[in-house]
Amino acid sequence: GNCSQEDEIVEVTGPASSTLSAPEMAALLTAELGREITYEEVDPPPFPAYLALWTFLRGGGFDKSTDSVKKVTGKSPVDFRELVRELKSQLS
Repeated sequence: GNCSQEDEIVEVTGPASSTLSAPEMAALLTAELGREITYEEVDPPPFPAYLALWTFLRGGGFDKSTDSVKKVTGKSPVDFRELVRELKSQLS
């Protein structure tokens, strides 16, 4: 279905199974791709606009799930592991 209001802001997330930290994503990628994928945290670039993004991400900014995708599209969101499996040939 369509959004009810033209100016409505919709928070789009994946399913709850995809609310992974960066180290958890690296572990999942390692398991699915059969090669070691590591995560290394780095300092944000020296641009003020990036500092807010870094703060958001490090604070677990995407550590939640909504039903927005299902409501807007009528389809369930794709799980991160499922996406990796779909794209495996391109990621290997």
